[in-house]
This record gives sequence, C-alpha cells and structure tokens, in this order.
Amino acid sequence: MAATLWVNCMSRHKNFFTEALKATSRLLSVETRIERGGAQASVIFKSGLPFDIMHEYDDAKKPNLWSHLKAFQSVRFHLWLTDGRLGDITRLQEETNTLLFLLGGVNHVSTKLYNLAADSPQTPVMIRCFLNAIGRTSMGYGHELRTLESNELLGTLAVKVVCVDEKTRRPQAHPDWYINKYLPLVQEPETSLMKAHVENESCFRYKTTVLPSDIDNQDHLSYLSFLRYCSDCATVAFQCNAMKKFTGSFTQYKVKSVSLLYLSEANVNDELDIDIWEDGKQSDKLNFIISKAGEDIFHCSVQLHV
Repeated sequence: MAATLWVNCMSRHKNFFTEALKATSRLLSVETRIERGGAQASVIFKSGLPFDIMHEYDDAKKPNLWSHLKAFQSVRFHLWLTDGRLGDITRLQEETNTLLFLLGGVNHVSTKLYNLAADSPQTPVMIRCFLNAIGRTSMGYGHELRTLESNELLGTLAVKVVCVDEKTRRPQAHPDWYINKYLPLVQEPETSLMKAHVENESCFRYKTTVLPSDIDNQDHLSYLSFLRYCSDCATVAFQCNAMKKFTGSFTQYKVKSVSLLYLSEANVNDELDIDIWEDGKQSDKLNFIISKAGEDIFHCSVQLHV
C-alpha cells in the first residue's frame, strides 16, 4: 500500500494523531507490506534526514540525546494511522478507554548517522517499523533507520508500551480480538527492557522541578523530558568535574546507545532528584536514576562514543 501525507510530530494537541496529519511538514512516501509472516512498514525520506523531526541540533549539527527518539516516534505514530496491521490503535483506545504509556526501550546510534547529519544530510533514508511483541496488556515495536540506496544501518530503536485505563492509570488487558488479530503478525527480535539499577553511593545529584511545559498530551511528564533531565544532570556533573573517566563537556560526546525504564509518573511542580554515576564495568557508560519523594520513577543508561 502506498500513500503520501504531511506529518508534524511536534503537535501537542489532545488529539495528537489526527492533528499531526493536518500539519505542514515534510512530504513522506510510505509503503506498507507484509513479510516473513509479520507486519512491517517503511517510511521513506527522499529529501534526506528528517530535520523537521530530528530538529534539535547543537552547533556541530549533532542530534541531541532525544532527537533520534522523536524521529522514530513520529514514524510509528504515522504508521499506526495508515496501517491497521501495526496496531489498530485508534480502535483499541476507543473501545477500551485506554492510554498508551511507554514502559521502556533501547536506542542504538551509529557514528554513520552523525557523519551523515554533518556531511550529507540530503542522503535519502528509510525508517522501518515492525510489531515485535504482543502481551496481555502491552505491545512492542522495533525500528530501523537505514540509507535508502546502500541499506546501511544508521540506528535502531526497540520500545515496549502498555495500555492503561484512562481514569485509574493501571494496566488494562487487551480484548481477545486484539490478541487474536495481532499475535500472528509479531516479528523478531522482541524488545527486551533494561534491568533496574542498583544505585552507586558515589553518585552526583542534580535537582529539578517539573514545569507545565514538560507535560505531554497524556497529562504527565513526557517521556522525552525524563531524558532531557538526565542530559541536564550530566551537563552539570561534567561542569563540576564530578566524572573521573570523562573530560570536557558532556555535549561534546556523541550518544552510542540509550536504555530506558519508566517506573512511575511525574507531574507539574513535582520536585525530582536526578542521580548520575559512571558504570563500574563499562568505561563508556553513564547511569541515571530519577526519583520523586525517595521513590524511583525512571532508570536510564547512556553509552557514549569515546
């Protein structure tokens, strides 16, 4: 199936998916197909890297910590709308009065993507999304970013989301029709979530307060804001010379991988503690824990190209 549409992932309207289609942004060419017994779809960026999606760059044209996730998210939202085989999300939410919360995921970024962004951003690329897990209350999605002509792998993302009741915010089981329809379409590899951290006693702590602008259309702290808080914490820790294995500024490093684990929500005026420490086993790895009133609400690990 082929289609074209305009997508803008920055819409924060309550009806995010519908409004995203109406906004003016980059014209996409979309192809959806079934392969290897599963569901997958590809979004082709003929004009090059989607700068309108991965729009936040530093002076060196290096995507920041959360830019890659935005690109993958925008494509996944689009494909949810254009092909029922990737989730029938609108029907599921209307029938069950549920919201989709992110449980976690793993993002890998190749040095080739940074080189492409700096030297030849007009190179046509393709983002492929596929359904890789269906649980009783959850589903998983895999994503690959590749060059269109040479098929070079630039980055990947695997995420797991959970359906929660709109009022109770507790996980809600999928209807039987949903399980029966989509379980046969699952492809490998399945999303594996990171293990929870055991906090290091020598961590550096940064404090922040949740602002109204950090709240998303689910009426809680956005998943990207969690990651931005970790980036802020790392920036301050590096400036305070709190790291032993790393020198200079945190912003000079390129992200190699990000692992995310969401444990609880946060909202406006919540006071959060963000702890950072260097991993004891991997010299290129930083670990983070965000807590609220002494309770962990988010764990994260970031590997850097060194």
